[in-house]
Amino acid sequence: MVLCTYTFGVIFRKGFKKEMLARQASMDRYVYNKLVETFKEEYRRTGRVNATQGP
Repeated sequence: MVLCTYTFGVIFRKGFKKEMLARQASMDRYVYNKLVETFKEEYRRTGRVNATQGP
């Protein structure tokens, strides 16, 4: 078995506010948590989850 590890870095452009990155990450996490909550509720109600169906 071959295991490959990759490391990525971020280079910010001049004038970029790093605080914006933390804010965006927290918003992304909020959306992810809401999706998981929605999928769990649907699974509880129906016994399955259709992730391809839109709102």
